[in-house]
Amino acid sequence: LELVARLDSIRAEIPLAYFSSLEDVAGWVTGEVRVGGTLDEPEPEGALRMVDAAWTIDALGVRHRGVHGTVSVAPDRTVTVDLETRATGRSRIAGTVTLDPLSNPALDLQVRFERFQALDRLDMEGRVSGELVVQGRYARPTVRGSLRVDQGTLFVDEFARSAEIVDLSDPRLFGADTTLFSAQPLLRDLRNPFLQNLRVEVQLSVPRDVWLRSDEMSVEIGGELEVRYDRTQGDIVLVGELQALRGSYTVLGRTFEVTGGTVGFIGTPGVNPMLDIQAETRIRRREEPPLLVRATVEGTLRVPRVNLSTDEPGLDQSDLISYLLFGRPSTELTSGQSSIFRGPGGSFGAATGFVTTLLSGAVATQLGAALAQGFGVDYLSITQTGDYAYAVGLASTLANTQVEIGRYVGRDTFIVIVLRPAAGQTTGSSFFAGARVEVALGDNYTAEAFFEDRLLRQGSTNLLGLGFTPDHIVGVFVFREIGY
Repeated sequence: LELVARLDSIRAEIPLAYFSSLEDVAGWVTGEVRVGGTLDEPEPEGALRMVDAAWTIDALGVRHRGVHGTVSVAPDRTVTVDLETRATGRSRIAGTVTLDPLSNPALDLQVRFERFQALDRLDMEGRVSGELVVQGRYARPTVRGSLRVDQGTLFVDEFARSAEIVDLSDPRLFGADTTLFSAQPLLRDLRNPFLQNLRVEVQLSVPRDVWLRSDEMSVEIGGELEVRYDRTQGDIVLVGELQALRGSYTVLGRTFEVTGGTVGFIGTPGVNPMLDIQAETRIRRREEPPLLVRATVEGTLRVPRVNLSTDEPGLDQSDLISYLLFGRPSTELTSGQSSIFRGPGGSFGAATGFVTTLLSGAVATQLGAALAQGFGVDYLSITQTGDYAYAVGLASTLANTQVEIGRYVGRDTFIVIVLRPAAGQTTGSSFFAGARVEVALGDNYTAEAFFEDRLLRQGSTNLLGLGFTPDHIVGVFVFREIGY
């Protein structure tokens, strides 16, 4: 053989046509390849250069742009690959592919990511950093390495929508059988011979800035996961447990602040983790101390289930739900409120009696989600403070609203600004109630410095109206996480 192929700005979709998972391929390929030797023992030599290439992987929802680099081939049929993209974060693939035999080449590739957009779908998005090694033969490849999720979001509404659940106040959530719903596939519609016998052993670190978000929920999670691949199902498998770090969610119009919990992946293909998230809220009562109500979200991501509890004896679920809706136990409801509360068949319904409570909670939650996305903040909580007098009417409810705005500054620093409710201001005071800075000092230590109203954390800022001055205090906390 003595063949010469010269490519001058040929469309990249032609040489990449073999990779069926790549769609809408753009860009150009330029170079020269010579093939000598014999038909049984060909000896290729040359290099091809990819310029400004792009493609879409529909299953991942990602379009990679700005791909450039070279692919060189030596007479011993060793192909040296060096490709890089910088448009959606940065990724680089380098190494060799030995075309012997041509039908089942040997792989030795390193893939590095730096805040690379790995997913951008309706139900999830994420950027990753780290390194993977691809080895073995094409017919039986192995992927090993470690990745860190720099930023990610699971959009709970998209998972819930596939299960026909509207929101966390849907009555079907109370006691729903979550085993009836399958997991959300991660690599849906992605079919490739490379995946048929793929083995994956990847450690996935989720340090922070990964969120469960919906119109009702905004919860930051973190921890460690193990990533595998289920060849029978053709999908990624996640094993491990993530911790609920901070956040809030709304149940029946009342915002609960997250105090802890876990999001567990038990090794089923796809994404449908088990939830066990705890949160609490304080409800102001007339002539009695505030009532601490705990809410636990259990079940799965697709079908969460909400349970309410309190340490105070003598209160059942109906009393707690009544407190959330009306601020009083069910035994003190008027006949009209009681009929609204019970509804046909004991279900929950929206009517004039508590439409203000539900409306204010929905407006606050949806406004928070919209502002967080629109202004590029990571955390925005709009809550009704629980220690004010019982609010009557929408105007009074909004006057008791406290706002927290949080954002990551760098990889390990989280800043939160707290704005004081209008009802908690005194003459000459401002909206500013405090600020805190959280810094990750390592895998197990976190430091928090704060400057805030001295009564902010006790939820008693209404004492300002009794003559207490809005003094600010400075403090530092150091937290150590211990696993067992």
